[in-house]
Amino acid sequence: MNIQQVEKILNDEGKKVCYEKGKIKEEVFPYENYYELEELVNCWQFNLVLIEKRNNAEYECLANFSSENQAARFFLLQQLSLIFSSKASSFIDENEQYLFKDDLIELANIKDTMIKNRVPLTYLSYRNKQENSILIKEQQVGCWYTSYIDANGDINYTSKIPIEKEECLESAFIDIYSLFLLDKLAQKNIKNGILDRKFNSNEIAYFLGYKTLEESIKEDSNLK
Repeated sequence: MNIQQVEKILNDEGKKVCYEKGKIKEEVFPYENYYELEELVNCWQFNLVLIEKRNNAEYECLANFSSENQAARFFLLQQLSLIFSSKASSFIDENEQYLFKDDLIELANIKDTMIKNRVPLTYLSYRNKQENSILIKEQQVGCWYTSYIDANGDINYTSKIPIEKEECLESAFIDIYSLFLLDKLAQKNIKNGILDRKFNSNEIAYFLGYKTLEESIKEDSNLK
């Protein structure tokens, strides 16, 4: 994968980014912070450019990558995470009447909303684990967690902080809908030749926020 392909995917999703030789960056309003990916002498550098309320831009290096392929995939996932979580939140607002009862969200409501909107129930795990899904689980009384179950059916990534049931269910629904959108995007772009493979479990864990960029890059290097 290269950054020109990233530009096409993001523009197709309605996210404006600017490509030039050796660099891709977000298009934002003047004096807004933005993310960029830039080729240096021996690596690709992922930066957050801080420009708000500053006379001169400041560059915060988030990561360095050894190849354009690796850099492009993680930059793409970071951008898609922002795009799809925002779409998921809007989706919740649009389906509020189905998801919430007496201002509370329930598991049955999530299932009904998924069915109504053709989101396969395989993306949700509760009592039974399903591959490539979001697991909702109460570890102790009142302590709820979400986990990502990978394509092998393994629970490798779990939210680190326990939360209340209603907050957990809403968070899980955002992850479910985001994962659904990511899979659709991957299928479409594999078919048209832009992506050469599906996103792996490590990349998905980063996309969903279960792992930091640093953790994912380290594991990505170990997988090679």
